[in-house]
Amino acid sequence: MSAPSWARSSGGGGGGGGGGTRGGTPKSQAKPPGDPPQGDAEMPATEKDLAEDAPWKRIQQNTFTRWCNEHLKGVHKRMQLENVSVALDFLERENIKLVSIGKGG
Repeated sequence: MSAPSWARSSGGGGGGGGGGTRGGTPKSQAKPPGDPPQGDAEMPATEKDLAEDAPWKRIQQNTFTRWCNEHLKGVHKRMQLENVSVALDFLERENIKLVSIGKGG
């Protein structure tokens, strides 16, 4: 298994050999790019979970929206077909003939 991309060397022409400690923080102590900024470290975990932009809220909303779209579209289509059937049954009971007025083939 290889090291995460943030822990790998960028390959830039090497030399030095000091274990990556040159010019600042050693690579073994460098923070990965996805770590929260220092300001978030002070916020309690419960507040982060309840924040407006909490990742789980976005995931929950997307999941619910997808579920609604998948399930309600089928119900809507079925209701439309039932409505057409009811209308056609009514026209037949009342002996009303449908006549096409538009362009015919």
